[in-house]
Amino acid sequence: MKGSEERDRLIQRLADMKAKFNDLVKTKADLQQDLINSEEEKLKVSKALIELQIENTRINETLHNQTFDVNTKLMHAENDLLE
Repeated sequence: MKGSEERDRLIQRLADMKAKFNDLVKTKADLQQDLINSEEEKLKVSKALIELQIENTRINETLHNQTFDVNTKLMHAENDLLE
């Protein structure tokens, strides 16, 4: 009887360990998916930031060019008045 009880106890322990292992594997897979989702979101935010920086640079260049054009026209107008 003792051998049979020991065997049954070991079988139950093995089943418990297998269930625990399966739970851990599922938890690991879930965490890895969460990490992937977080990294994808981080990439989207980084892409949006880069796009905003490019747009900001373009706007600054446009402003600089317009300021240069206005200053050039002003200098020509002042020269015309002095002549």
